[in-house]
Amino acid sequence: MTAYKSTLSHKKGMSLLEVLLALTILSISLTGVLSGLVNGQRWFATTREMGQAAAVAQQEIERLRAMEYTAVEALAPQYTFAPDTETELSKHAPVGTVIITSINPNQVQVFSRVVWTDSMGGSRAEELTSLITKNGISKQ
Repeated sequence: MTAYKSTLSHKKGMSLLEVLLALTILSISLTGVLSGLVNGQRWFATTREMGQAAAVAQQEIERLRAMEYTAVEALAPQYTFAPDTETELSKHAPVGTVIITSINPNQVQVFSRVVWTDSMGGSRAEELTSLITKNGISKQ
């Protein structure tokens, strides 16, 4: 038994099996890390698109606020619009819809919705609602 121990204690380097096992563990670890990076990039792109869609919806509401109250009422009950700003969202065919609902003779509710196809091929929407009053003071 002493001769067997002395042979093992002088062995240098790693066997092929040890190298393959180390490479397998490394590749599994790197796969997990790379998967996390790809998912993080997709999440970031979706979040950026949502922010741009909210800005487009807000821009349309602001355009309506700048109009005369009677002109806003004349657009009721609904119309669609194409965003006129060049953003990353423009690549995903956004379509905007505005629904105008009269709450009383002096106030309308404006619902602005932007729908687009996200970078992963799914349908997304961002929505905002605002009140526009006849005397020009509006609340969000």
